[in-house]
Amino acid sequence: MKKMLITLIFLLFISLTNSNGASARDEIWIDLDGQKVIFEVPPVNDSGTILVEFRTLFEKLGYKVKWNEQTRTVEGVKDNLTINLSIGRKKATVNGKEINLEKEPRIEQGSTLVPLRFVAEASGADVEWNDTAKIVDISHDISYRLLTAAILKDTGKMKEYLSRGANPNYSTPGDPFEYTSVDWSIIHQHREGLELLIQHGADVTKKSLIYDAIIHVKPLTKPGKDESGCLEIIKLLIKAGADPLTKGPTGIAPYDLAKSNGLTQITSYLESLNDKPHETTVLMNGNKYVGVVIKGIPNGLGKLTLVDGSYYEGKFVSGKLEGQGKYVLADGSYYEGRFINGALEGQGTYVFANKNKYRGEFKQGKFNGRGAIYTALGDMIESGDYIDGVFVNILPSLPKPSGSLTTTDELKDFLEKNFSEVTTSLGTTKFTFEILEYNSSAWSYDFAIKVKYDFDFFFELFHGNKLNTDIKEKVKKELKDHQEKIGRSVVAAMPTKRMYGEYYDSWYKYPNLKVDLMTSTYYSWTNIDESYPSYEPSAFRWK
Repeated sequence: MKKMLITLIFLLFISLTNSNGASARDEIWIDLDGQKVIFEVPPVNDSGTILVEFRTLFEKLGYKVKWNEQTRTVEGVKDNLTINLSIGRKKATVNGKEINLEKEPRIEQGSTLVPLRFVAEASGADVEWNDTAKIVDISHDISYRLLTAAILKDTGKMKEYLSRGANPNYSTPGDPFEYTSVDWSIIHQHREGLELLIQHGADVTKKSLIYDAIIHVKPLTKPGKDESGCLEIIKLLIKAGADPLTKGPTGIAPYDLAKSNGLTQITSYLESLNDKPHETTVLMNGNKYVGVVIKGIPNGLGKLTLVDGSYYEGKFVSGKLEGQGKYVLADGSYYEGRFINGALEGQGTYVFANKNKYRGEFKQGKFNGRGAIYTALGDMIESGDYIDGVFVNILPSLPKPSGSLTTTDELKDFLEKNFSEVTTSLGTTKFTFEILEYNSSAWSYDFAIKVKYDFDFFFELFHGNKLNTDIKEKVKKELKDHQEKIGRSVVAAMPTKRMYGEYYDSWYKYPNLKVDLMTSTYYSWTNIDESYPSYEPSAFRWK
């Protein structure tokens, strides 16, 4: 077992570095549920009976200890169990019943030593002695016993311990690999043991278990490897919910590992998972796809590299570019944004080879809708409407700050000077501003620009019945244009910041009690596409 191997290596190191090699090799190591027990007085081996310091042993086993100086008797009490041993007497009592001992307790170096095996087994623990390594292995914890049984491929013991409530997900404290009974059953290709563990609630979803199973395929006596046992283990794991895509610690997917190791049976099985996705490499007319496939077709996240060196990295659906992704051309220009049915569609950013960039709306692979082109340094070149990639009209000129905007105070001052009121077909209405800055990475925005509107003006416009429909729609468009100017001006002034804005008003349903805060918002906008994994800033868009 791995723990025993670590122990042996440690003891060998001591023997090689200790000038008194014989005494180092004769040291007795007591291991309780995977942890070494340290005694003030070293354990003694008396003709095969190991005697240890009573107080340390009893306390490690969870007993309350008493010592009677007059009768020279040791007593340990735990739950409904009481053990008594007396110095020089080869009988002990367990709950009043006398038990014969191989060796009587004794006093050495001022400490009372008692027979280790008797005390441990009377406490319900299993005891194993390794004479070569001078190790006593005590399994007191039922879950640790299950782990030991899994290491030894003892199906009967595993079944017994599981029926008594052993935890199949237990690992030895301090084990850097955190190996559980499941790990050991996979390493040993112990199918019966793995089935038992799964039946009793073993978690097979949190580790790279399929990768681990492939790593431990047993070599044949002749060149090649025996895949059959491993394949059965993999099928059992997938049936129990293990993810065939989970990569190992080296970052390699199970399919690629099996394929590179020439494991044809396992490779074929992972390819035939039908509706279960798996990660693989597919060559298509000289183009190379690496990513998730279903039935041999790209489906999920992946990377497609074309013959000319250009590539797409992002989401695929049924072999087509779909959702968020990045398409990089051989000349270094690239598009990052949304794809629909293989075409650039929706909000996105196109960076030219000279590092100028277009941010805005796309349709059928071309600039279509509102957008703007910026220099590599972030200065706006043009802003307006595009149709099929052609710039058709310039948006009304937007206010620009006299200097750079970096703080909430500077941003608020800019907005108050330029956007605190707007004249509509119904007259002038005024606004106040609240700027919220988010400095934590937990937020997707850097700034929230909240534009508080006049309640009476907005209420009549959106909810009243005194105005006709035509005038309502005209004024609503005027207000929406005002909010768009706010958004586009701020995005142009602070192109590297992520933000959103809105008209809003808040009030209490019960104002005297300040209970039930109500909020109404209109014309919310942002400059990020929230499906971007990194929430990078882009052009103005309505939410």
